[in-house]
Amino acid sequence: MTLQPTDLLAITRASGPGAGTYRLPAAALANLVAQLLPPPLLLETAVRAGNTTLALEDAGRVVPVATSTAGVTVTVPSEASVAFAIGTVVNVYNAGSAAITVAGASGVIVRNGGLVAAQQEVSLRKRAANEWVLAGSTT
Repeated sequence: MTLQPTDLLAITRASGPGAGTYRLPAAALANLVAQLLPPPLLLETAVRAGNTTLALEDAGRVVPVATSTAGVTVTVPSEASVAFAIGTVVNVYNAGSAAITVAGASGVIVRNGGLVAAQQEVSLRKRAANEWVLAGSTT
């Protein structure tokens, strides 16, 4: 069974001061745990060749993209297709020999988007629904 963010977790204290049942949304517990744990390591996903669209499993990871010809694009999907949490960071590493373009899907704004040179890495951070900020060296 997988918990959903809207599920309620219950803690019951049978007697004594503060006796009763307390309910906590699973999302609140997940946020609390995230604040207490050290930040995760930026592990790499499998290398992708050619055009690619970011996926939920890329959150907090480095996505290496192999290029040998120009015209390769990494697309940031819309909120409707992939619901990344606000604050999510995804790094994109150009593991190839030609520049790649980082761009948003229709309706998605990528602030500071552009071409990422060969062997360079940039970070994308989701700051609002359908709005991301790119940090790093682009041309």
